[in-house]
Amino acid sequence: MNEFPDVLGNFWHAVATSDSVESEIFSVRLLHNDYVLWRTPDGQIVAALDSCTHRQAPLSKGTLEDGCLRCPYHGWLFGDEGHCLEVPSASEGLPIPPKANLKSLHVEEK
Repeated sequence: MNEFPDVLGNFWHAVATSDSVESEIFSVRLLHNDYVLWRTPDGQIVAALDSCTHRQAPLSKGTLEDGCLRCPYHGWLFGDEGHCLEVPSASEGLPIPPKANLKSLHVEEK
């Protein structure tokens, strides 16, 4: 029975209505995974796993800053493509490794 969700994971799923993802962070559980959705200032919806790459804090408990999502735990900032843009505790000029980026998902709004 554990194979069933894996099979369904290969398909598109409606997870929210457009108006439910307005100015607030939206979280949803689908097929045993938690996701976070938010809308950027230009109207784009962003979806990612609801787990910070640093300490797995739920990003849905974070805050929005100019279309970017800030983790509630250590303040990492993620952009609209899942890239980690800021690590407050890192030394200035230190590059952010790609493994800090979120697993973002393709979104179709219809």
